Amino acid sequence: MDAGRHPLIEVVTNAEVIGCEGEPGSFQVKVKQHPRYVREDLCVACGLCVEACPQVVGNEFDLALKARKAIYRPFPQSEPAAYIIDRENCLNDREQNCLNGTTFTYNSPDKHGTAPVTYGGYSESIVVDERFVLKVPGNLDLAGVAPLLCAGR
Repeated sequence: MDAGRHPLIEVVTNAEVIGCEGEPGSFQVKVKQHPRYVREDLCVACGLCVEACPQVVGNEFDLALKARKAIYRPFPQSEPAAYIIDRENCLNDREQNCLNGTTFTYNSPDKHGTAPVTYGGYSESIVVDERFVLKVPGNLDLAGVAPLLCAGR
């Protein structure tokens, strides 16, 4: 039986041991779990976020000999298969880091409480911080233009 399925072993990811007391057979371990800034239950490890991220830094797993992005998977076989945002190197403002979890167009928890989950659809108006708005130039006919956003692929 591997450690991940052993009934007496709790696997804690993205963490470090900060204290250990006791003797063989009776240890008390203090663990500090670091935030991932990506919800493990929603991340499908598709890699689109990595493709969209412009910030490149050294990869700790390879002693900084290889590059990684500011959002990354620690190593190929990491468990869970979810990404981590490196807040020290991320170029985005905190609003973009999904600190409270992302809200997808479909089947995400509705943070406004109007429904159990989001059902998609379109609206005539939205409220958003002006830093994240795409402005359509005034000389273009609105009937013939639309902003197109893509996370990659």
